[in-house]
Amino acid sequence: MVAAPFPVTEPGIDPRDDLARLTPYLSDFAEAALLEGEDTALLCAICLRETWAGWAPGYEPRGSPTGRGDGGHGFGLFQIDDRGPYAQLPRECPDAAPDLQARWACAVLRDARRDLAEFKAHPLYEQAALCAYNAGALRVMRALRIGVDPDLVTTGRNYGSDVLARRITLRLEHPERFPPPHPPASREVIA
Repeated sequence: MVAAPFPVTEPGIDPRDDLARLTPYLSDFAEAALLEGEDTALLCAICLRETWAGWAPGYEPRGSPTGRGDGGHGFGLFQIDDRGPYAQLPRECPDAAPDLQARWACAVLRDARRDLAEFKAHPLYEQAALCAYNAGALRVMRALRIGVDPDLVTTGRNYGSDVLARRITLRLEHPERFPPPHPPASREVIA
């Protein structure tokens, strides 16, 4: 008998394992990441931080890709807030499939990076973009301008560093699923 490549669980029961929680959505997230030029491991890390891939306490119905959290204001696996600048997304598509939700998360990240472009050389830029996903770019910009770690303006006061740590863990524990991104191919012409 060959062992399953990932933990298997019964439907409706929390698998209590990050990879098993993510497994139903991995191909959707990978496709979204490819289409949007994003890192699959990073999307998965955001999903785990936001909802434990649908299994977090307070997320209802647990295990559903279209559940709600944050007092009913966060929609889906990536908790797109129905009160902020992306409120129209869950309103216009309340049954959004996981691949679409992942593309929404990519759009939020893209906008955060654009809004924080003046800080691109800052050593905490990547962490700050993730913090903006959670707390909004204005709060993160204010923190960076006064020399404060952007994590301190986020839920739990550790959002960006936690997501980055989760991405590292996914890559270390499951390199077959989350290989490091390849550097861009060289454009040198060999004569």
